[in-house]
Amino acid sequence: MRNIGGQPEEERTLRLFWSAEGVAKQPLAVQDHIITEWAALAMACVVLAKYTTLRLRAVALLGDHFDYWVTDGQRDYGLEISGTLEESIEGRHREKVRQLLDNPYRIDGYVTTARFAAPEVLFSFHRFEEQAR
Repeated sequence: MRNIGGQPEEERTLRLFWSAEGVAKQPLAVQDHIITEWAALAMACVVLAKYTTLRLRAVALLGDHFDYWVTDGQRDYGLEISGTLEESIEGRHREKVRQLLDNPYRIDGYVTTARFAAPEVLFSFHRFEEQAR
């Protein structure tokens, strides 16, 4: 976690368990990248619920430069979510931070990037002013 709860950087272990009963018996009727996207969304929801008071408010529109609107009940933020199987989590995360900070609303936001080959999630907060640097 980076810049979450006033901490510059903090590593935490989060263990998730699920049953084999939840695995689809038939191939899913969507492409692999959609499944990766859904898995990344699930990881983002777990991280938000566990480490923040944020909740998803709405799906963002095309051109917003992030995926969802989240709120803490007082302010709205952008949330960009990404998932990858093999790619470097750091590189993908930097790319998604740039995307978030390019938003037309000039709002702050969060980025979650999940890497599934070596289970890890990078979760960070970014102020729009970072864009000027």
